[in-house]
Amino acid sequence: MALKEKIGITRKMKNVSLLREELGKTTDLKDQLGEAVAATKTPDGEQTAGQLRANSWYLTQILDQLETIENRETFLSKEVKNEDIAIAKARQKRDKSLDKSAEIYLQQANLREEKIAAQLSGGRRNPSR
Repeated sequence: MALKEKIGITRKMKNVSLLREELGKTTDLKDQLGEAVAATKTPDGEQTAGQLRANSWYLTQILDQLETIENRETFLSKEVKNEDIAIAKARQKRDKSLDKSAEIYLQQANLREEKIAAQLSGGRRNPSR
């Protein structure tokens, strides 16, 4: 049972690793979009209506993408946190299972020793048999 749980923990750790990698990429993209927003500020001076409209359109597109990326980042952060909690619970369950297994093994070993001791002491009492 502990081996099965260990395999499950390993899978979850791989998933968390992938989630963390994706979260890192998302954060980098968020930073790049933030830089793009700063770069698309309207320049001072006279501009034509077409330039203003183009700048506004580009800024709107970048802000939409930035919002999407921020939502994705929030989602991935929650997923990483949830997976970390699940891994911790699985480890606790595995440890509990290992402790229970060791306890059962120890009880069985004690029973075997008691039976052997009983057989040895029983054999000494009746040497005439």
